[in-house]
Amino acid sequence: MKHNFQFDNVDTALPVLMGSLLSAEQFDSRAGNTRELRHIGITLNRPWEREITLESRKANIAAQIVETMWVLAGRSDVAGLAPYLPRAVDFSDDGRTWRSGYGRRLRNFNGVDQLAFVAETLRTNPGSRQAVINLWDPTVDSTPGKDVACNNWLSFSSRHGALDLHVGIRSNDAMWGWSGINAFEWSVLLEVVAGLAGLEIGSLHFSTTSFHLYEQHWAKAGRIAGDRLPMLPTESPAFNATMMDVNEFDALVRQWFRLEERIRTGEVVDVEAFSEPMMQSWLRVLQWYWSGDETFLEPLVGTRLYRAALVGLAPAGEPQEPVKVPDGDPFLDHVNALHADKHAAYGDSWKRRGEPGILGNIARKVDRIDSGKDTSDETQADTAQDLMVYLAKYRCWLMGQSAVGWDEGNPLQVAEVLEAVPVIEHVPPLYLDEDLGILERATTRREKLEIVDRMLEQSMALARSLWLG
Repeated sequence: MKHNFQFDNVDTALPVLMGSLLSAEQFDSRAGNTRELRHIGITLNRPWEREITLESRKANIAAQIVETMWVLAGRSDVAGLAPYLPRAVDFSDDGRTWRSGYGRRLRNFNGVDQLAFVAETLRTNPGSRQAVINLWDPTVDSTPGKDVACNNWLSFSSRHGALDLHVGIRSNDAMWGWSGINAFEWSVLLEVVAGLAGLEIGSLHFSTTSFHLYEQHWAKAGRIAGDRLPMLPTESPAFNATMMDVNEFDALVRQWFRLEERIRTGEVVDVEAFSEPMMQSWLRVLQWYWSGDETFLEPLVGTRLYRAALVGLAPAGEPQEPVKVPDGDPFLDHVNALHADKHAAYGDSWKRRGEPGILGNIARKVDRIDSGKDTSDETQADTAQDLMVYLAKYRCWLMGQSAVGWDEGNPLQVAEVLEAVPVIEHVPPLYLDEDLGILERATTRREKLEIVDRMLEQSMALARSLWLG
């Protein structure tokens, strides 16, 4: 049987792949009767045509969009997915996070932002063979749990100005996994990295050990295998990375999620003000999804995205109550409440003297931590928490130098920054004084942001440890 497939896009792939799976060998898996193709390759030559427009598939385009953005944002929280994927909590060991979520591993794998790494590597050396992202973490995935990484390895390569992405997968369900989210999310990642690196989009290739289909999906797979391809509409709005680096990209992603929440909870939002066309088009889909009003889709008429919305799962139709998940991080709740009180009392005094004044505040806190001593008016735990907040404010200030309308220092904005910092179980070696010296000598915003993020991880680990103690 053929084990290497080439297609233009997901639409042309699905009927062939489902037909091949239905005639494949059966085996008994933990999920029951399963048909499986082993050690197969699938190549999509036009991966930007990622939307499924086959009526028989009934894909949830809103869920695909939000989960993809969730991954790009580096998130692992169930709360971000639950309104679109109500069963998300079923795949969480603690009811709050996906322990093997790709977002955290993509954006913060033991302190490494792998998206930033591959984008910068390919921007400076397009022919590099080292633009690799690892999604399998043996310290987590080798232990039992509800969530074990299925997609394990991403390798980017560029020749003749076009960027390809090779995805290594140990186990891939054709219905829920590959066509449900993987082909969509990795095609977006390819498009984003290509844009940030200044390259064209090439092909998307999957190498899969077990490509399978559960018995509960065999009837649907038969309908897909017999489906006729529609007259293909035009392409959807493309990602525009003009003059954008990873930090600007992250600012857009955070802005996008603020608008997503407002749309989901029933607010009227003018998405025209959102500057990036691909993400803006996705906000239009969410406006339609939560209201059921097709007029929100009118600017997308004629695109693949428009058809995917109309032939996919029916929209929710009205704002819904958030799916309840366990309470958040008590430590961050404490810090955010403390900062909100101080912000109400002191306002914007922290940035009144500009960058030198902000760095001065940070330096004073670093000196107190280096002393290792409590004072009559401030404990080491207080100092570490204040340093966290000052660093988060400084990060907001740095982002605000290019982001129009950025609300610098606002408690909600600072809380977003702190929530993105990875939780480190043990206090790492502290190099705060050394990093502060590097920060004071840094000349570019990118350098400053990298150092601030490093100091944030150290100060949060210390503050959390002292607070718990």
